[in-house]
Amino acid sequence: MVTLKQLETLIWIVQTGSFQRAAARLNMTQSTVSKRIQELEREVGFAVFDRSYRSARLTEQGSRLLELGQSMLDIGTEIAQISNSERLRRRPLRIGVTELVAMTWLPALVRHLRDAYPDLDIRTEVDLGRAIFTRLQQHGLDFAILPGAFHDRNVHSVQIDEVSNVWMSAAAVHPEVQRLGNHRRMPVTFISQGSQSGSGAWIEAWLRRHDFRFERSVACNSLLAIAGLITSGIGISYLPKASFAPLVAAGRLRSIPSDPPLPSVPYSIMHHVDAPSDWVAPMVEAALRLSDFSGTSRRSGLILAPANPPPE
Repeated sequence: MVTLKQLETLIWIVQTGSFQRAAARLNMTQSTVSKRIQELEREVGFAVFDRSYRSARLTEQGSRLLELGQSMLDIGTEIAQISNSERLRRRPLRIGVTELVAMTWLPALVRHLRDAYPDLDIRTEVDLGRAIFTRLQQHGLDFAILPGAFHDRNVHSVQIDEVSNVWMSAAAVHPEVQRLGNHRRMPVTFISQGSQSGSGAWIEAWLRRHDFRFERSVACNSLLAIAGLITSGIGISYLPKASFAPLVAAGRLRSIPSDPPLPSVPYSIMHHVDAPSDWVAPMVEAALRLSDFSGTSRRSGLILAPANPPPE
């Protein structure tokens, strides 16, 4: 019985021009490729390749077989697509993100997916970067959108954006602090995101390398809570510049330059090597197109601009 694997091997030999290159493309040995063609020829009862030539040249009957084989493979691909489509509609698509993604462009991503795939069951999780990455490693999520602080050889990652950060304090607090610098202790309280946060792990490793020191530090694992603590005068911290620009413009926060300046944090869409393959390309394309960490974008989820005060 002729198999699809035999026909696939035949097609790649013709497309690449040799048994050796077809073997490399199919990630197998040349002897395995030759064996498949021998088995194919036994099944059909005629020579597929003309052995009087050094190159892989088809016989007349082999050319006809190639046409039929391509048609069979095309049908097989269509059947697989139907099967995958039905399977994906039955199975939820699980996406994990951090707080910054959730409060900016996650709603735009979900709307896009629901418009493009109305029957899709989308399930989202929002947590600290380390927890989301662990869920991805354990197959609890299909995709994650995270800072680039986490790595695993079984997790593929595509960078989609960078987030610029800046030091922030309350507008009327710490007027004596006009610039932050390393190699000396800053007379302020530093509000840390902690190592369980992806951006926290990324930036605070950078702070240690550049010897930034503070009089005291406190930890907080919520970005919005950190912004609230800053505006209350509790201390200073770093925040995504574009996302919190409206609060700076409104006079609730002020940015403080530093020497050296804070690094940008790369954000990536990640998936386990076993993620549904049909979803990888659409998810990466959507993330690249929709990524927007600005708190003022109408595509975003949370508009950070303060509400207008009520008329007197």
